[in-house]
Amino acid sequence: MTGFRWISALLYSAVGVFFVWFGSCAVFLLLWLAGWDSIGTLPRMFLYHIKFFYLYFGVIALVYGGFLLLWFRFHPKTKWKFALMLTLGGFLIVSVSSYPCTLLYILHDMQAGFYPKNLWGAFFGQTRDFLLVGWSVVLLSFPLNLLAVFAFFFLTRKLTRIYDSGYEPAWADRWMRRRLR
Repeated sequence: MTGFRWISALLYSAVGVFFVWFGSCAVFLLLWLAGWDSIGTLPRMFLYHIKFFYLYFGVIALVYGGFLLLWFRFHPKTKWKFALMLTLGGFLIVSVSSYPCTLLYILHDMQAGFYPKNLWGAFFGQTRDFLLVGWSVVLLSFPLNLLAVFAFFFLTRKLTRIYDSGYEPAWADRWMRRRLR
């Protein structure tokens, strides 16, 4: 991958991060205004992930951006492999983002005054629990998870097509050529 293509992939990944973060926040707020509790909760769970939804959506968007950066470089060309790898990529994004989202939840818990007995054990010792809670919240977030799956496939496919066409915005091309001269 040449330098220009790498910078182009980084640019399109940043666009993907912005669309995922802004779109998920907008959809959540619209559903909330309509009176629909769209983010799932577990029993006896404090609602930090609903109060600070923009932070959790930001973490997921950044993980999606990292996935997109690698996806542009290594995505398969056949349709069935593309669909299969994209589906596995979606599962990977949820699994990977569960860990930092749970760490963020623990930090919010600590801000509220609930300190774990073993801080390092809480951060690093419960990885299986992090995955279970992350997947439980995703599966319980009914209309939001279906919209997210649709948006994930649509946005990734659209950005991949634009990236594969070799299109680079004129301002980005001028900026890169001026900086790399």
